[in-house]
Amino acid sequence: PAWMSVNSQNGALSGTPSAPGLYRMQMLASNSAGSSNPVTLAVGVAPAATTPVITSSHTVSGQVGVAFAGYTITAIPAATAFVATGLPAGLSLNSTTGAIAGTPAQSGAFDVTISANNASGAGAPVTLVITIRPSVQLVVPGS
Repeated sequence: PAWMSVNSQNGALSGTPSAPGLYRMQMLASNSAGSSNPVTLAVGVAPAATTPVITSSHTVSGQVGVAFAGYTITAIPAATAFVATGLPAGLSLNSTTGAIAGTPAQSGAFDVTISANNASGAGAPVTLVITIRPSVQLVVPGS
């Protein structure tokens, strides 16, 4: 990650994380005899102790062409800003209130990454699954 640096003399990693998450990188060592094979290093960064934790449901559904206003991100302690990435076409986030609203334009199941922030920083992201049903559904009589 951009916030991490490596001391080329002793291999020490240092830096100040900018957000919680799992960061993967390829590491290798070299000397006059050549280079080692790359090794994957995973560094887990936990959120700061007083950052918001998402408490709202991790699933919600709607229908194509029907106004969607039934989901608001909630967190404890209180959040001052919200982030959502991967929203389906037609939906948007109010980054101040955490409300997701709009009129979905496509059907499917969408994995949306949501997180909440406060003065202490960003809380851990979670996945919200938004399922949007088609506007026309086939109903077979007697089944």
